[in-house]
Amino acid sequence: MKIIHCADLHLDSSLSSYPKDIAAKRREELLLGFGRMVEYARSNDIENILIAGDLFDKKRPSASAVKFVTDVMTSHPGINFYYLKGNHDCDELYEDNQMMPANLKMFDKDWMTYTIADLHDRQGCSVTVSAVENSDSSCATTIPALDMNAFNIVMMHGDVGEGACINLRNLRGCGIDYLALGHIHSYRYDSLDKNGYYCYPGCLSSRGFDECGEHGFVVLDIDRENKSQKVTLKSVETRDILKIDVDISECMNSVDVLEKVKSVVEANIHSSDAIFLIELTGATDISCDKNVHMLEQYFNSNYMHVRVHDNSEYRVDFKDYALDESLKGEFVRTVFADQTLSDDDKAAIIRLGIRALKGEEIDL
Repeated sequence: MKIIHCADLHLDSSLSSYPKDIAAKRREELLLGFGRMVEYARSNDIENILIAGDLFDKKRPSASAVKFVTDVMTSHPGINFYYLKGNHDCDELYEDNQMMPANLKMFDKDWMTYTIADLHDRQGCSVTVSAVENSDSSCATTIPALDMNAFNIVMMHGDVGEGACINLRNLRGCGIDYLALGHIHSYRYDSLDKNGYYCYPGCLSSRGFDECGEHGFVVLDIDRENKSQKVTLKSVETRDILKIDVDISECMNSVDVLEKVKSVVEANIHSSDAIFLIELTGATDISCDKNVHMLEQYFNSNYMHVRVHDNSEYRVDFKDYALDESLKGEFVRTVFADQTLSDDDKAAIIRLGIRALKGEEIDL
């Protein structure tokens, strides 16, 4: 049998780093991504979806976002949604229980276990899902007794590791076959113990440039007869938010930089409706002008939304100025002699100073 595991959808995010019109469009796209995931389940006869926290991004999501999610659930009565609230989710999603979809299964402050499949409906072991709200280090030591003959799924939301809210050492040997986690926004699948595994599906869709790359949901394929598992990451995105690295080491001026970035972007981006981050790398000559604002203006006039980060460095060779008797040479030698400055600070100061000596406008 197959089960979908998702987390960190963060629906109704403010997306304040985007311009208002693009933020509004992305909020709609996040909602539609949830709908596409559920439609994938319907099309592939998947009857159970695990939501391991942060379905919404704030304690008071908009009524329209809640209605959209509710409508998607109620329009797919053959799919059960097992929803463990995360640290971003509201305490009372449905103040009136009559509004809560019948196929939405929620958890409480005490451990609860749902049986997804039992011995009688199909051949093989039973499948259960257990969780408790506010997963932390204390609840991780009080896991209820699990049927060792069943395929046991446990859901939690939080970080894992020493000193984190979920300590994996406390969960080993408890009979967990699949630990369905949420909170970390990148995909991770690894061994829990000799029989079990833990998995972060990552966020369902990228929201910003700190979440570049492929995201989606996990399809957990359970072999009930052999009590084994396989996981596959699936995407719901119509667009991924990409990061493009551009080495500008050979560029000598802002025109060179623009032409180099254009060539790399054109080779990697094939739609004007794209959102991406350009990251400048490499090391340029100290006299090279890198106008990040100009680059952003140029690419934002051609694509949906673009941000430029300058992570490149400057090459400064003191020997080039050691015998220079000009004011520029004296300035460079003075900066290099300052033992309180790092090499990066010296390079930045020298570059600004040389531009000032050339009479250029400096934008700090």
